[in-house]
Amino acid sequence: LEKAKAVTLQLEREVEALEVERLEMKTQLRHLSLQRGERAAKIGMSAADIEKLDAFAEQLKTGGTQTFTDSGPSAGDKIKMRKMQERMDKTEAALKESQKELKVAIETIEKQKEDIRNRENLRETISDLRKLQGTFATGL
Repeated sequence: LEKAKAVTLQLEREVEALEVERLEMKTQLRHLSLQRGERAAKIGMSAADIEKLDAFAEQLKTGGTQTFTDSGPSAGDKIKMRKMQERMDKTEAALKESQKELKVAIETIEKQKEDIRNRENLRETISDLRKLQGTFATGL
């Protein structure tokens, strides 16, 4: 029972840590989005225009000589977003797995508690039967 409680406690801590990490990543994504929006607002452009400029700047950095096309977010931003999404996916998968393990651990503890209650009830019944047996033996 103690081992199961320890496992449950460990799993609860893991779930908490994963949830904190997931929330931090969501906050980072929101922060990046706000930065892009603020940047666009400062220079009087739309977020889409900023994305176009970023893509064009990325083309220039990589030595591209192609004419600019509307390619959406910059390659660097796409990589960052993809990596963050992958981390979030992994964290969410780990969180779900930890939640499953926690559920199993809790169920195991509940079964063990029920077994303990049943054993205690059985001991009380045996004790009562012994008392009755002693009463019948002395009464004859």
